Amino acid sequence: MEIQLWTKGKEEEFFRTYLKRVKPEKLFYYLKEEELYYAYYPKSYKGKKNNTSKQKHSYRRIH
Repeated sequence: MEIQLWTKGKEEEFFRTYLKRVKPEKLFYYLKEEELYYAYYPKSYKGKKNNTSKQKHSYRRIH
């Protein structure tokens, strides 16, 4: 039996919970060119990246 510690649903729940307490800039990358916040940089992103304390492993757009 495989145990999943972090599912996509849990990830979304985490972000929604913390967005009630902190500004989006503390949790997400803001891509000025697209005017959107991302939890991770898209793999296709070629612009300047600010990697201070945030992970950038896979693409995940947050609405």
